[in-house]
Amino acid sequence: CEDFEFGQRFSKAGYKIYIDKSLEVIHNRYFSFITLVYNDFTKAINLTHLFLIWKNDIYRYPGEKGILSISIKQQLGIIFTMLLLINLCLLFFHLSPVFIATELILLSFTIMANIDFWRFQWKGKSILFKIQSFLFTYFEHLLSAIAVITAIFRRIFKKSKGDFGLTR
Repeated sequence: CEDFEFGQRFSKAGYKIYIDKSLEVIHNRYFSFITLVYNDFTKAINLTHLFLIWKNDIYRYPGEKGILSISIKQQLGIIFTMLLLINLCLLFFHLSPVFIATELILLSFTIMANIDFWRFQWKGKSILFKIQSFLFTYFEHLLSAIAVITAIFRRIFKKSKGDFGLTR
């Protein structure tokens, strides 16, 4: 959250914020599963909120596409995962050929949207690692989708954002 507030202070001071995807940061701290989920959820809400209220203050370098390091394929992967899970829930309540066909189509689109990731995962890793990677990746997509929806609803209904350390 400190990075977002830091960027907000720069923007208020009249500076332009440029997104540089070539910068990488390594955090040397331990994350449990719970703290990792909480931090990822909070960051997704903060980023969504930041883009909703500060979108005019964030600039990309010429030729850059996408938001931060998230490609269009990854964004589509998140959307398809959310639709896939919604359809899966509908399947539990009403087993129908239409829902089954929709599930298979969404699964295909989801895999295609993440094809670069799956090619990377396929190289030199055990099958257990691949399965865990698959499950965790889609769990992260679901978490991101829920966080984005939460941030949008907070914006629409003007709910307090105090829990997530944002100002403005």
